[in-house]
Amino acid sequence: MTFVADPNHGMPSVRESALSADLFEQGGKAEAVFHVEQGLAKLLRVHADGRETIVGLRSRGSFLGAAEALLSIPYAARAVALPRCRWVKLGAEEFRSRVRVSQALSWRVHEMQSREVYQQLVRLGELGGMQARARLWRVLQEIGAILGEEDSTGDVRLVIPLRQWEIAQLIAVTPQYLCRLISEMKSEGLLLRRDDGWTLHRRDAENLEVEEPSRLCHRPTPITRSAWTPRAAPRSCAPSVPPRAVARRSAR
Repeated sequence: MTFVADPNHGMPSVRESALSADLFEQGGKAEAVFHVEQGLAKLLRVHADGRETIVGLRSRGSFLGAAEALLSIPYAARAVALPRCRWVKLGAEEFRSRVRVSQALSWRVHEMQSREVYQQLVRLGELGGMQARARLWRVLQEIGAILGEEDSTGDVRLVIPLRQWEIAQLIAVTPQYLCRLISEMKSEGLLLRRDDGWTLHRRDAENLEVEEPSRLCHRPTPITRSAWTPRAAPRSCAPSVPPRAVARRSAR
């Protein structure tokens, strides 16, 4: 796929994947950064024996490959845009240049990286203090908030673009135990299997004690054209000193 800049506004154009699309490979040179505009992307860590481990999901507002581009190091994981994901691609050198001179873009990158650190801490805490069925429900709700359609009763219909082993890894259980959890939730009326996906019956999930708000589906500050457009470097933030004050100091 070819990525081009919008000649009218000098901004990168938005691309969308009808199917899953590889954005970059683990170990590859960090030549570009991908900003997720809509949908989901997944990060996969490839091991020496060829096995893959899903290490995270990224939603709207995420900059994939930003850390590697800023540090000029190879990509730490493989990034895959899931179906219906929309993204913007920006060259690594141009991204670094714009982060240096655009306060709005720099703040967005700080915000995103802080959120990712927070998510990792909460996830580690959940592994020791939250039951697996509650962790599963949390992941399903977060994916549903991004990709699902809510009806008048509060139920959510969605197609989950992840493999079963990937969901199992996200909640730190075996695929076999995940099947057991899904069967239990189906029998309790929490999940309903449909030909084209699943339905989450949220009104029946009060006993799961899943905390709010959602960590994955956040509403980041929108990136405006001015954030993408390079500007002159800001002047020093040091307070200005009146000339008379300078003269008095010199006399002393």
